[in-house]
Amino acid sequence: MSYSTTQSTLKLSLIGLTALLASCGSTTPPAPEVAQTAPLIALALPADAHPIKGSTASSATSDSNASRYSWDDQLSTWWSASSLGSWVRYDLGSEKTIDSISLAFYRGANRKATFDVELSKDGSNWTKVLSKVTSSGSTTNLERYNVSDQSARYIRVTNYGNTENSAIAITEAVVHGVGSTSSSGDTTTSTGRTYYVDCSNGSDSNSGTSTGSAWRSVGKVNNSWLNAGERLLLKRGCSWNGPLNLRWSGTSSARIIVDAYGSGDLPLIRNGNPGAVTISGSHKTIQNLRATADKPNSVDSGRCYGPIGWRIGFSFVSGSNNNTLQNAEAYGLTAGVHLEDGANNNKILRSRFTNNNVMSKNNDDGGDNDSGAWGVLVNGNDNEVAHNYFEGNTACSEDYGVEGASLELYYAKRNYFHHNTSINDTTFTELGGSSSNRSEYNRFEYNIYAPLNTNGRGEALVIRGWGSSWGANPGTVFNHNTVFNTNVGVFCGEGCGTDILTLRDNIIVTRSGATKDTVWTDGPINQSGNVFYQLDGQYKVTINGVKDSSRLGTSVWANPRLSDSWNRNFTLQSSAPMPTAGALPLR
Repeated sequence: MSYSTTQSTLKLSLIGLTALLASCGSTTPPAPEVAQTAPLIALALPADAHPIKGSTASSATSDSNASRYSWDDQLSTWWSASSLGSWVRYDLGSEKTIDSISLAFYRGANRKATFDVELSKDGSNWTKVLSKVTSSGSTTNLERYNVSDQSARYIRVTNYGNTENSAIAITEAVVHGVGSTSSSGDTTTSTGRTYYVDCSNGSDSNSGTSTGSAWRSVGKVNNSWLNAGERLLLKRGCSWNGPLNLRWSGTSSARIIVDAYGSGDLPLIRNGNPGAVTISGSHKTIQNLRATADKPNSVDSGRCYGPIGWRIGFSFVSGSNNNTLQNAEAYGLTAGVHLEDGANNNKILRSRFTNNNVMSKNNDDGGDNDSGAWGVLVNGNDNEVAHNYFEGNTACSEDYGVEGASLELYYAKRNYFHHNTSINDTTFTELGGSSSNRSEYNRFEYNIYAPLNTNGRGEALVIRGWGSSWGANPGTVFNHNTVFNTNVGVFCGEGCGTDILTLRDNIIVTRSGATKDTVWTDGPINQSGNVFYQLDGQYKVTINGVKDSSRLGTSVWANPRLSDSWNRNFTLQSSAPMPTAGALPLR
Protein backbone atom coordinates (compact mmCIF):
# COMPACT_ATOMS: atom_id res chain seq x y z
CA MET A 1 0.00 0.00 0.00
CA SER A 2 1.22 3.49 -0.60
CA TYR A 3 0.75 7.07 0.59
CA SER A 4 -0.56 9.48 -2.02
CA THR A 5 1.12 12.57 -3.41
CA THR A 6 -1.43 14.84 -1.68
CA GLN A 7 -1.80 15.31 2.09
CA SER A 8 -5.51 14.61 2.11
CA THR A 9 -5.82 11.58 -0.17
CA LEU A 10 -4.48 8.08 0.30
CA LYS A 11 -3.94 5.34 -2.16
CA LEU A 12 -4.12 1.74 -1.04
CA SER A 13 -2.99 -0.99 -3.34
CA LEU A 14 -5.52 -3.68 -4.05
CA ILE A 15 -4.17 -6.80 -2.38
CA GLY A 16 -4.25 -9.34 -5.14
CA LEU A 17 -7.94 -9.61 -4.33
CA THR A 18 -8.65 -12.74 -6.26
CA ALA A 19 -5.80 -14.60 -4.56
CA LEU A 20 -6.73 -13.24 -1.15
CA LEU A 21 -10.27 -14.38 -1.32
CA ALA A 22 -10.09 -17.83 -3.31
CA SER A 23 29.03 -17.18 30.34
CA CYS A 24 33.74 -20.16 36.17
CA GLY A 25 31.94 -19.86 39.50
CA SER A 26 32.51 -21.44 42.92
CA THR A 27 31.76 -25.10 43.48
CA THR A 28 28.89 -24.22 45.81
CA PRO A 29 25.99 -22.86 43.81
CA PRO A 30 25.16 -19.29 44.90
CA ALA A 31 21.57 -18.55 45.78
CA PRO A 32 19.54 -17.69 42.69
CA GLU A 33 18.41 -14.12 42.27
CA VAL A 34 14.72 -13.58 42.75
CA ALA A 35 12.97 -13.38 39.42
CA GLN A 36 11.30 -10.12 38.57
CA THR A 37 7.56 -9.84 38.30
CA ALA A 38 6.33 -11.02 34.94
CA PRO A 39 6.09 -8.12 32.48
CA LEU A 40 2.76 -6.90 31.24
CA ILE A 41 3.53 -8.09 27.73
CA ALA A 42 5.52 -11.32 27.77
CA LEU A 43 7.42 -13.04 25.00
CA ALA A 44 6.04 -16.56 24.92
CA LEU A 45 8.41 -19.45 25.58
CA PRO A 46 8.99 -21.81 22.68
CA ALA A 47 7.03 -25.01 22.88
CA ASP A 48 10.12 -27.13 23.72
CA ALA A 49 11.47 -24.73 26.38
CA HIS A 50 12.35 -25.75 29.95
CA PRO A 51 11.28 -22.77 32.09
CA ILE A 52 14.21 -21.17 33.93
CA LYS A 53 13.48 -20.99 37.68
CA GLY A 54 16.37 -18.76 38.83
CA SER A 55 19.76 -17.36 37.90
CA THR A 56 22.98 -15.90 39.31
CA ALA A 57 26.05 -14.29 37.77
CA SER A 58 29.69 -13.60 38.59
CA SER A 59 29.00 -9.88 38.17
CA ALA A 60 26.73 -7.35 36.48
CA THR A 61 27.40 -3.88 35.17
CA SER A 62 24.48 -2.44 37.19
CA ASP A 63 21.39 -3.42 39.14
CA SER A 64 19.31 -2.80 36.04
CA ASN A 65 21.45 -5.35 34.18
CA ALA A 66 21.18 -8.20 36.72
CA SER A 67 21.07 -11.78 35.48
CA ARG A 68 17.29 -12.09 35.85
CA TYR A 69 16.87 -9.63 33.01
CA SER A 70 18.26 -12.21 30.60
CA TRP A 71 15.26 -14.52 31.07
CA ASP A 72 12.36 -12.13 31.67
CA ASP A 73 10.73 -12.72 28.28
CA GLN A 74 11.82 -9.25 27.15
CA LEU A 75 14.35 -8.68 24.38
CA SER A 76 14.56 -5.02 25.48
CA THR A 77 16.28 -5.88 28.83
CA TRP A 78 19.54 -7.71 29.44
CA TRP A 79 22.23 -9.07 31.81
CA SER A 80 25.63 -7.59 31.11
CA ALA A 81 29.17 -7.91 32.51
CA SER A 82 32.27 -6.14 31.28
CA SER A 83 35.16 -8.55 31.88
CA LEU A 84 36.37 -11.70 30.15
CA GLY A 85 35.49 -14.83 32.10
CA SER A 86 32.27 -13.37 33.46
CA TRP A 87 29.48 -15.92 33.67
CA VAL A 88 25.78 -16.30 34.16
CA ARG A 89 24.19 -19.50 35.47
CA TYR A 90 20.61 -20.62 34.96
CA ASP A 91 18.73 -23.03 37.22
CA LEU A 92 15.93 -25.19 35.85
CA GLY A 93 14.81 -26.26 39.33
CA SER A 94 15.37 -29.97 38.65
CA GLU A 95 17.18 -32.16 36.14
CA LYS A 96 15.90 -31.94 32.58
CA THR A 97 16.99 -33.42 29.27
CA ILE A 98 18.65 -30.60 27.33
CA ASP A 99 19.28 -30.62 23.60
CA SER A 100 20.06 -26.96 22.87
CA ILE A 101 20.18 -23.41 24.21
CA SER A 102 19.05 -20.24 22.46
CA LEU A 103 20.66 -16.89 23.24
CA ALA A 104 19.92 -13.37 22.05
CA PHE A 105 22.56 -10.68 22.46
CA TYR A 106 22.36 -6.89 22.92
CA ARG A 107 23.60 -5.31 19.67
CA GLY A 108 23.48 -8.79 18.22
CA ALA A 109 23.02 -7.43 14.71
CA ASN A 110 26.17 -5.30 15.00
CA ARG A 111 28.72 -7.54 16.72
CA LYS A 112 29.57 -11.19 17.31
CA ALA A 113 29.75 -12.63 20.83
CA THR A 114 32.05 -15.53 21.81
CA PHE A 115 31.17 -17.78 24.74
CA ASP A 116 31.27 -21.25 26.35
CA VAL A 117 28.28 -23.25 27.51
CA GLU A 118 28.56 -25.77 30.36
CA LEU A 119 26.01 -28.11 31.94
CA SER A 120 25.83 -29.51 35.47
CA LYS A 121 23.51 -31.76 37.47
CA ASP A 122 24.64 -30.43 40.89
CA GLY A 123 26.16 -26.98 40.28
CA SER A 124 29.64 -28.30 41.22
CA ASN A 125 30.70 -30.63 38.44
CA TRP A 126 30.50 -29.12 34.96
CA THR A 127 30.67 -30.51 31.44
CA LYS A 128 31.59 -28.14 28.63
CA VAL A 129 29.25 -28.72 25.73
CA LEU A 130 30.06 -25.65 23.61
CA SER A 131 33.57 -24.14 23.49
CA LYS A 132 34.17 -20.59 22.27
CA VAL A 133 31.28 -20.58 19.86
CA THR A 134 30.40 -17.32 18.15
CA SER A 135 27.05 -15.72 17.47
CA SER A 136 26.20 -14.72 13.91
CA GLY A 137 26.41 -10.95 14.40
CA SER A 138 23.40 -10.55 12.14
CA THR A 139 20.39 -10.56 14.46
CA THR A 140 19.10 -9.37 17.84
CA ASN A 141 16.72 -12.32 17.94
CA LEU A 142 17.34 -15.67 19.58
CA GLU A 143 19.86 -17.99 17.92
CA ARG A 144 19.84 -21.70 18.71
CA TYR A 145 22.97 -23.71 19.63
CA ASN A 146 22.58 -27.50 19.66
CA VAL A 147 24.22 -29.87 22.17
CA SER A 148 24.16 -33.64 22.56
CA ASP A 149 21.09 -34.66 24.52
CA GLN A 150 21.95 -34.94 28.24
CA SER A 151 20.45 -34.45 31.65
CA ALA A 152 21.31 -31.29 33.63
CA ARG A 153 19.80 -28.83 36.08
CA TYR A 154 22.21 -25.92 35.63
CA ILE A 155 23.45 -24.15 32.49
CA ARG A 156 26.41 -21.76 32.61
CA VAL A 157 27.42 -19.30 29.87
CA THR A 158 30.97 -17.86 30.12
CA ASN A 159 32.08 -14.71 28.31
CA TYR A 160 34.97 -14.43 25.86
CA GLY A 161 34.10 -10.94 24.62
CA ASN A 162 32.69 -9.66 21.38
CA THR A 163 33.99 -8.03 18.24
CA GLU A 164 33.59 -4.53 19.76
CA ASN A 165 34.90 -5.01 23.33
CA SER A 166 35.35 -7.50 26.21
CA ALA A 167 31.76 -7.33 27.46
CA ILE A 168 28.83 -9.70 27.25
CA ALA A 169 25.16 -8.73 27.22
CA ILE A 170 22.46 -11.40 26.92
CA THR A 171 18.96 -10.09 26.31
CA GLU A 172 17.27 -13.47 26.49
CA ALA A 173 18.14 -17.12 27.15
CA VAL A 174 15.98 -20.15 26.44
CA VAL A 175 16.85 -23.75 27.32
CA HIS A 176 15.36 -26.41 25.06
CA GLY A 177 14.78 -30.12 25.53
CA VAL A 178 12.48 -33.08 25.74
CA GLY A 179 9.44 -33.03 27.99
CA SER A 180 8.92 -29.26 28.13
CA THR A 181 6.03 -26.96 28.86
CA SER A 182 5.37 -23.70 27.09
CA SER A 183 3.99 -20.54 28.61
CA SER A 184 0.53 -19.28 27.76
CA GLY A 185 -0.97 -22.39 29.38
CA ASP A 186 -0.18 -24.87 26.60
CA THR A 187 1.40 -28.09 27.84
CA THR A 188 3.62 -29.49 25.12
CA THR A 189 5.05 -32.64 26.65
CA SER A 190 5.72 -35.10 23.87
CA THR A 191 3.28 -37.84 24.74
CA GLY A 192 3.71 -39.77 21.49
CA ARG A 193 6.33 -40.65 18.93
CA THR A 194 8.96 -38.45 17.33
CA TYR A 195 9.43 -38.73 13.57
CA TYR A 196 12.63 -37.68 11.77
CA VAL A 197 13.21 -36.55 8.19
CA ASP A 198 16.71 -36.60 6.64
CA CYS A 199 17.08 -35.52 3.01
CA SER A 200 20.44 -37.30 2.56
CA ASN A 201 20.45 -40.48 4.61
CA GLY A 202 16.76 -41.16 5.10
CA SER A 203 14.45 -43.49 3.24
CA ASP A 204 10.71 -43.30 2.89
CA SER A 205 10.58 -47.04 3.54
CA ASN A 206 11.97 -46.47 7.05
CA SER A 207 9.81 -46.20 10.16
CA GLY A 208 10.90 -42.59 10.67
CA THR A 209 11.04 -43.04 14.46
CA SER A 210 14.79 -42.55 15.00
CA THR A 211 17.64 -40.60 13.41
CA GLY A 212 18.97 -43.88 12.01
CA SER A 213 15.64 -44.77 10.43
CA ALA A 214 14.54 -41.35 9.24
CA TRP A 215 12.20 -40.66 6.37
CA ARG A 216 13.65 -38.88 3.35
CA SER A 217 10.97 -36.72 1.69
CA VAL A 218 8.30 -34.23 2.62
CA GLY A 219 6.01 -36.24 0.38
CA LYS A 220 6.23 -39.03 2.95
CA VAL A 221 5.37 -36.50 5.65
CA ASN A 222 2.42 -35.20 3.67
CA ASN A 223 1.04 -38.72 3.32
CA SER A 224 1.51 -39.60 6.99
CA TRP A 225 -0.58 -38.79 10.03
CA LEU A 226 0.64 -37.27 13.32
CA ASN A 227 -1.42 -37.44 16.48
CA ALA A 228 -1.66 -34.99 19.36
CA GLY A 229 1.56 -34.85 21.39
CA GLU A 230 3.79 -36.18 18.62
CA ARG A 231 6.82 -34.45 17.06
CA LEU A 232 8.16 -34.09 13.53
CA LEU A 233 11.85 -33.15 13.28
CA LEU A 234 13.51 -32.08 10.02
CA LYS A 235 17.29 -32.32 9.71
CA ARG A 236 19.27 -29.09 9.65
CA GLY A 237 21.27 -28.48 6.50
CA CYS A 238 18.58 -30.17 4.41
CA SER A 239 16.45 -28.65 1.68
CA TRP A 240 13.24 -29.96 0.16
CA ASN A 241 10.84 -28.87 -2.54
CA GLY A 242 7.47 -28.15 -0.99
CA PRO A 243 4.83 -27.89 -0.12
CA LEU A 244 5.17 -29.28 3.38
CA ASN A 245 1.56 -29.78 4.44
CA LEU A 246 1.07 -29.57 8.21
CA ARG A 247 -2.58 -30.50 8.33
CA TRP A 248 -2.89 -32.38 11.63
CA SER A 249 -4.33 -31.08 14.88
CA GLY A 250 -3.00 -31.37 18.41
CA THR A 251 -4.84 -30.30 21.52
CA SER A 252 -4.34 -27.50 24.02
CA SER A 253 -2.69 -30.00 26.41
CA ALA A 254 -0.73 -31.97 23.77
CA ARG A 255 0.41 -29.86 20.85
CA ILE A 256 2.05 -31.31 17.76
CA ILE A 257 5.62 -29.99 17.45
CA VAL A 258 7.38 -29.44 14.10
CA ASP A 259 11.06 -28.59 14.66
CA ALA A 260 14.66 -29.07 13.49
CA TYR A 261 17.38 -31.46 14.70
CA GLY A 262 21.09 -31.88 14.07
CA SER A 263 23.49 -29.04 13.27
CA GLY A 264 23.85 -26.51 10.48
CA ASP A 265 21.43 -24.22 8.71
CA LEU A 266 17.74 -24.37 9.42
CA PRO A 267 15.83 -26.85 7.25
CA LEU A 268 14.66 -25.15 4.06
CA ILE A 269 11.36 -25.69 2.26
CA ARG A 270 11.28 -24.18 -1.22
CA ASN A 271 8.17 -23.61 -3.29
CA GLY A 272 4.65 -24.87 -2.84
CA ASN A 273 1.05 -23.83 -3.18
CA PRO A 274 -0.57 -22.11 -1.36
CA GLY A 275 2.73 -21.84 0.55
CA ALA A 276 6.06 -23.61 0.85
CA VAL A 277 4.81 -24.60 4.30
CA THR A 278 1.03 -24.86 4.49
CA ILE A 279 -0.58 -24.87 7.93
CA SER A 280 -4.11 -26.07 8.55
CA GLY A 281 -5.71 -27.66 11.60
CA SER A 282 -4.97 -26.46 15.12
CA HIS A 283 -2.70 -26.59 18.18
CA LYS A 284 0.64 -27.03 16.41
CA THR A 285 3.97 -25.33 17.11
CA ILE A 286 6.15 -24.93 14.02
CA GLN A 287 9.66 -23.65 14.69
CA ASN A 288 13.20 -23.43 13.30
CA LEU A 289 12.27 -23.73 9.63
CA ARG A 290 13.12 -21.60 6.59
CA ALA A 291 10.92 -20.97 3.58
CA THR A 292 11.57 -19.44 0.18
CA ALA A 293 10.62 -19.94 -3.46
CA ASP A 294 12.09 -19.80 -6.91
CA LYS A 295 11.52 -16.33 -8.29
CA PRO A 296 8.78 -16.00 -10.91
CA ASN A 297 9.66 -14.45 -14.22
CA SER A 298 10.61 -10.78 -14.16
CA VAL A 299 8.41 -8.49 -16.20
CA ASP A 300 9.19 -5.09 -17.72
CA SER A 301 5.98 -3.33 -16.78
CA GLY A 302 7.09 0.20 -17.66
CA ARG A 303 9.41 1.87 -15.19
CA CYS A 304 9.74 -1.35 -13.18
CA TYR A 305 11.48 -4.61 -14.04
CA GLY A 306 11.09 -7.36 -11.50
CA PRO A 307 9.41 -10.62 -10.57
CA ILE A 308 5.63 -10.80 -10.50
CA GLY A 309 3.75 -13.74 -9.05
CA TRP A 310 2.24 -15.28 -5.93
CA ARG A 311 4.87 -16.87 -3.68
CA ILE A 312 4.13 -17.50 0.01
CA GLY A 313 6.48 -18.89 2.66
CA PHE A 314 4.23 -19.97 5.54
CA SER A 315 0.57 -20.09 4.56
CA PHE A 316 -1.99 -20.31 7.37
CA VAL A 317 -5.06 -21.32 5.41
CA SER A 318 -8.65 -20.64 6.35
CA GLY A 319 -9.60 -22.70 9.39
CA SER A 320 -6.07 -22.73 10.77
CA ASN A 321 -6.29 -21.67 14.42
CA ASN A 322 -4.32 -21.77 17.68
CA ASN A 323 -1.08 -22.55 15.82
CA THR A 324 2.31 -20.96 16.54
CA LEU A 325 5.14 -20.22 14.10
CA GLN A 326 8.39 -19.15 15.79
CA ASN A 327 12.15 -18.87 15.23
CA ALA A 328 11.50 -19.18 11.51
CA GLU A 329 12.82 -17.37 8.43
CA ALA A 330 11.18 -16.45 5.15
CA TYR A 331 12.73 -14.53 2.26
CA GLY A 332 12.46 -13.92 -1.49
CA LEU A 333 8.66 -14.16 -1.55
CA THR A 334 5.50 -12.18 -2.14
CA ALA A 335 4.76 -12.62 1.58
CA GLY A 336 6.83 -14.36 4.21
CA VAL A 337 3.64 -15.32 6.05
CA HIS A 338 0.04 -15.18 4.91
CA LEU A 339 -2.72 -15.43 7.51
CA GLU A 340 -5.74 -16.01 5.29
CA ASP A 341 -9.28 -14.88 5.95
CA GLY A 342 -10.45 -17.47 8.47
CA ALA A 343 -6.97 -18.09 9.91
CA ASN A 344 -7.60 -16.88 13.46
CA ASN A 345 -5.97 -16.99 16.90
CA ASN A 346 -2.51 -17.89 15.60
CA LYS A 347 0.90 -16.59 16.75
CA ILE A 348 3.90 -15.49 14.65
CA LEU A 349 6.85 -15.06 17.04
CA ARG A 350 10.62 -14.41 17.05
CA SER A 351 11.06 -14.87 13.31
CA ARG A 352 12.87 -13.07 10.46
CA PHE A 353 11.16 -11.83 7.33
CA THR A 354 13.64 -10.25 4.94
CA ASN A 355 13.90 -9.31 1.29
CA ASN A 356 10.45 -10.45 0.33
CA ASN A 357 10.38 -8.50 -2.92
CA VAL A 358 8.03 -10.26 -5.31
CA MET A 359 5.02 -8.28 -6.50
CA SER A 360 1.70 -10.04 -6.94
CA LYS A 361 0.47 -7.34 -9.33
CA ASN A 362 2.41 -4.52 -10.97
CA ASN A 363 1.35 -2.66 -14.11
CA ASP A 364 1.08 0.79 -15.64
CA ASP A 365 -2.60 0.61 -16.52
CA GLY A 366 -3.36 3.80 -14.60
CA GLY A 367 -5.04 1.89 -11.80
CA ASP A 368 -4.46 1.91 -8.07
CA ASN A 369 -3.87 -1.77 -7.60
CA ASP A 370 -0.17 -2.71 -7.33
CA SER A 371 0.52 -5.09 -4.43
CA GLY A 372 3.12 -7.41 -2.94
CA ALA A 373 6.51 -7.48 -1.16
CA TRP A 374 5.23 -8.08 2.38
CA GLY A 375 6.74 -9.51 5.53
CA VAL A 376 3.43 -10.69 7.01
CA LEU A 377 0.11 -10.39 5.19
CA VAL A 378 -2.88 -10.54 7.54
CA ASN A 379 -6.43 -11.21 6.42
CA GLY A 380 -7.43 -13.14 9.56
CA ASN A 381 -8.58 -12.10 13.01
CA ASP A 382 -7.33 -12.27 16.61
CA ASN A 383 -3.77 -13.22 15.66
CA GLU A 384 -0.56 -12.16 17.45
CA VAL A 385 2.60 -11.08 15.60
CA ALA A 386 5.42 -10.33 18.06
CA HIS A 387 9.21 -10.11 18.53
CA ASN A 388 9.89 -10.52 14.81
CA TYR A 389 12.51 -8.83 12.62
CA PHE A 390 11.71 -7.26 9.25
CA GLU A 391 14.05 -5.80 6.67
CA GLY A 392 14.08 -5.20 2.92
CA ASN A 393 10.47 -6.09 2.21
CA THR A 394 9.95 -3.73 -0.71
CA ALA A 395 9.82 -3.64 -4.49
CA CYS A 396 9.42 -1.24 -7.40
CA SER A 397 5.81 -0.26 -8.12
CA GLU A 398 4.31 1.24 -11.26
CA ASP A 399 1.53 2.93 -9.26
CA TYR A 400 3.44 4.14 -6.18
CA GLY A 401 7.15 4.11 -7.01
CA VAL A 402 7.75 1.52 -4.29
CA GLU A 403 5.43 -0.98 -2.66
CA GLY A 404 5.69 -3.42 0.25
CA ALA A 405 5.32 -3.44 4.03
CA SER A 406 6.41 -5.21 7.17
CA LEU A 407 2.76 -5.76 8.10
CA GLU A 408 -0.02 -5.64 5.51
CA LEU A 409 -3.55 -5.70 6.94
CA TYR A 410 -6.61 -6.19 4.79
CA TYR A 411 -10.01 -7.19 6.18
CA ALA A 412 -8.10 -7.85 9.45
CA LYS A 413 -9.68 -7.47 12.90
CA ARG A 414 -8.48 -7.50 16.52
CA ASN A 415 -4.91 -8.53 15.75
CA TYR A 416 -2.05 -7.63 18.09
CA PHE A 417 1.37 -6.54 16.78
CA HIS A 418 4.02 -5.90 19.45
CA HIS A 419 7.77 -5.86 20.06
CA ASN A 420 8.61 -6.16 16.36
CA THR A 421 11.64 -4.46 14.77
CA SER A 422 11.53 -3.22 11.20
CA ILE A 423 14.58 -1.73 9.49
CA ASN A 424 14.58 -0.37 5.94
CA ASP A 425 11.09 -1.42 4.96
CA THR A 426 9.44 1.46 3.14
CA THR A 427 6.19 0.94 5.07
CA PHE A 428 5.64 -0.48 8.54
CA THR A 429 1.88 -0.91 8.25
CA GLU A 430 -1.15 0.36 6.37
CA LEU A 431 -4.70 -0.86 6.86
CA GLY A 432 -7.28 -1.50 4.19
CA GLY A 433 -10.50 -3.26 3.35
CA SER A 434 -13.95 -2.09 2.36
CA SER A 435 -16.90 -0.31 3.91
CA SER A 436 -18.54 -3.66 4.60
CA ASN A 437 -15.41 -5.56 5.67
CA ARG A 438 -13.09 -3.24 7.56
CA SER A 439 -9.67 -3.67 9.16
CA GLU A 440 -10.53 -2.63 12.71
CA TYR A 441 -9.59 -2.86 16.38
CA ASN A 442 -5.95 -3.73 15.66
CA ARG A 443 -3.21 -2.84 18.21
CA PHE A 444 0.43 -1.87 17.56
CA GLU A 445 2.62 -1.57 20.66
CA TYR A 446 6.35 -1.57 21.54
CA ASN A 447 7.45 -1.82 17.91
CA ILE A 448 10.55 -0.20 16.38
CA TYR A 449 10.38 1.07 12.81
CA ALA A 450 13.41 2.78 11.22
CA PRO A 451 13.76 3.22 7.45
CA LEU A 452 17.42 4.24 7.78
CA ASN A 453 18.33 3.88 4.13
CA THR A 454 15.30 3.95 1.88
CA ASN A 455 15.99 6.97 -0.34
CA GLY A 456 13.80 9.30 1.70
CA ARG A 457 10.82 6.98 1.82
CA GLY A 458 9.13 5.46 4.84
CA GLU A 459 5.69 5.54 6.42
CA ALA A 460 4.91 4.13 9.85
CA LEU A 461 1.11 4.01 10.14
CA VAL A 462 -1.47 4.91 7.53
CA ILE A 463 -5.16 4.51 8.37
CA ARG A 464 -8.50 5.99 7.33
CA GLY A 465 -11.72 7.41 8.70
CA TRP A 466 -15.37 6.92 7.90
CA GLY A 467 -15.23 8.67 4.55
CA SER A 468 -12.88 6.20 2.91
CA SER A 469 -14.01 3.74 0.27
CA TRP A 470 -11.34 1.40 1.61
CA GLY A 471 -13.26 1.17 4.89
CA ALA A 472 -12.64 3.00 8.14
CA ASN A 473 -10.19 1.59 10.68
CA PRO A 474 -11.94 2.16 14.02
CA GLY A 475 -10.25 1.08 17.24
CA THR A 476 -6.70 1.37 15.90
CA VAL A 477 -4.26 1.63 18.84
CA PHE A 478 -0.66 2.77 18.29
CA ASN A 479 1.15 3.01 21.67
CA HIS A 480 4.76 2.91 22.93
CA ASN A 481 6.31 2.57 19.48
CA THR A 482 9.60 4.11 18.31
CA VAL A 483 9.59 5.51 14.78
CA PHE A 484 12.75 7.07 13.32
CA ASN A 485 13.66 8.73 10.00
CA THR A 486 10.38 8.26 8.18
CA ASN A 487 8.92 10.53 5.53
CA VAL A 488 5.44 9.92 6.96
CA GLY A 489 4.96 9.30 10.65
CA VAL A 490 1.26 8.71 11.32
CA PHE A 491 -1.49 9.59 8.86
CA CYS A 492 -5.21 9.36 9.53
CA GLY A 493 -7.41 10.95 6.89
CA GLU A 494 -10.81 10.81 5.25
CA GLY A 495 -12.77 11.30 8.46
CA CYS A 496 -10.38 10.48 11.30
CA GLY A 497 -11.77 10.69 14.83
CA THR A 498 -11.29 9.63 18.42
CA ASP A 499 -13.05 6.38 17.64
CA ILE A 500 -10.53 5.72 14.87
CA LEU A 501 -7.10 6.33 16.45
CA THR A 502 -5.44 6.21 19.87
CA LEU A 503 -1.84 7.46 19.80
CA ARG A 504 -0.01 7.39 23.16
CA ASP A 505 3.55 7.29 24.53
CA ASN A 506 5.25 7.01 21.14
CA ILE A 507 8.46 8.49 19.77
CA ILE A 508 7.86 9.56 16.18
CA VAL A 509 10.74 11.21 14.29
CA THR A 510 10.61 12.11 10.62
CA ARG A 511 13.64 12.66 8.42
CA SER A 512 15.27 15.98 7.57
CA GLY A 513 13.38 17.54 4.70
CA ALA A 514 10.44 15.19 4.99
CA THR A 515 7.77 16.02 2.44
CA LYS A 516 4.92 14.80 4.67
CA ASP A 517 4.04 15.30 8.32
CA THR A 518 5.27 13.67 11.52
CA VAL A 519 1.58 13.32 12.38
CA TRP A 520 -1.33 14.35 10.19
CA THR A 521 -5.00 13.84 11.00
CA ASP A 522 -8.05 15.56 9.61
CA GLY A 523 -10.03 14.97 12.81
CA PRO A 524 -9.53 14.72 16.58
CA ILE A 525 -7.70 11.70 18.00
CA ASN A 526 -6.88 10.24 21.42
CA GLN A 527 -3.25 11.25 21.91
CA SER A 528 -0.97 11.87 24.92
CA GLY A 529 2.58 11.37 26.17
CA ASN A 530 4.13 11.31 22.70
CA VAL A 531 7.44 12.81 21.55
CA PHE A 532 7.22 14.22 18.04
CA TYR A 533 10.21 15.58 16.10
CA GLN A 534 11.72 16.12 12.67
CA LEU A 535 15.50 15.77 12.36
CA ASP A 536 15.90 19.29 10.89
CA GLY A 537 13.63 20.77 13.61
CA GLN A 538 10.86 21.85 11.22
CA TYR A 539 7.52 21.57 13.07
CA LYS A 540 5.17 19.22 11.28
CA VAL A 541 2.32 18.05 13.47
CA THR A 542 -1.21 18.56 12.20
CA ILE A 543 -4.03 17.33 14.43
CA ASN A 544 -7.67 17.84 13.56
CA GLY A 545 -6.50 19.68 10.46
CA VAL A 546 -4.59 22.35 12.43
CA LYS A 547 -0.82 22.74 12.68
CA ASP A 548 -0.64 24.26 16.18
CA SER A 549 1.81 23.18 18.92
CA SER A 550 -0.59 24.44 21.60
CA ARG A 551 -2.78 21.45 20.79
CA LEU A 552 -0.19 18.82 21.77
CA GLY A 553 -1.47 18.49 25.34
CA THR A 554 0.86 16.20 27.29
CA SER A 555 2.80 15.35 24.13
CA VAL A 556 5.91 17.37 23.21
CA TRP A 557 7.78 18.52 20.14
CA ALA A 558 11.42 17.79 21.08
CA ASN A 559 14.47 15.76 20.21
CA PRO A 560 13.70 12.44 21.94
CA ARG A 561 17.40 11.82 22.72
CA LEU A 562 17.72 8.36 21.29
CA SER A 563 21.11 6.79 22.05
CA ASP A 564 22.45 5.98 18.57
CA SER A 565 19.63 5.47 16.11
CA TRP A 566 21.75 5.33 12.99
CA ASN A 567 23.53 2.32 14.50
CA ARG A 568 20.20 0.78 15.53
CA ASN A 569 20.38 1.64 19.24
CA PHE A 570 16.98 3.10 20.07
CA THR A 571 17.28 3.22 23.86
CA LEU A 572 16.86 6.64 25.46
CA GLN A 573 19.62 8.81 26.88
CA SER A 574 19.30 10.06 30.47
CA SER A 575 18.48 13.53 29.06
CA ALA A 576 15.37 12.27 27.25
CA PRO A 577 12.44 14.71 27.54
CA MET A 578 9.94 11.85 27.94
CA PRO A 579 11.68 8.88 29.63
CA THR A 580 8.59 6.67 29.43
CA ALA A 581 7.93 7.12 25.71
CA GLY A 582 8.89 4.74 22.94
CA ALA A 583 9.45 1.03 22.64
CA LEU A 584 12.60 0.65 24.79
CA PRO A 585 13.27 1.62 28.43
CA LEU A 586 15.64 4.38 29.52
CA ARG A 587 19.21 3.05 29.88
